[in-house]
Amino acid sequence: MPRQERADQATPHVDAILEQYGRCKGNLVRVWEELTARGIAIPYSTLTAACRRRGIGVENKQPAGEYDFAPGKDYEPTDAMRGGVTAVRVTAAIPGTFRAWRQSDCT
Repeated sequence: MPRQERADQATPHVDAILEQYGRCKGNLVRVWEELTARGIAIPYSTLTAACRRRGIGVENKQPAGEYDFAPGKDYEPTDAMRGGVTAVRVTAAIPGTFRAWRQSDCT
């Protein structure tokens, strides 16, 4: 089935959206409320989708790092990778019971 192209309801109001985005400090709920008060009737979901498509308020996420694992090797982060926090490993979960111990106790 061919994809239908729809006209974007926000296109005629991009200047007003950008103006309100600056005034409302990036709060899209407030932008939507201000646009509605001006008589610009755009559904909130349409506003947020239009902003995402235009890159308004969208921050590119930077990768946290690179990890190199051999194929089939299980990954278990070290305490240093978790910021020194020791994990709790659950070994059995039987209804009515719970058995766990600290990762440092397992070594």
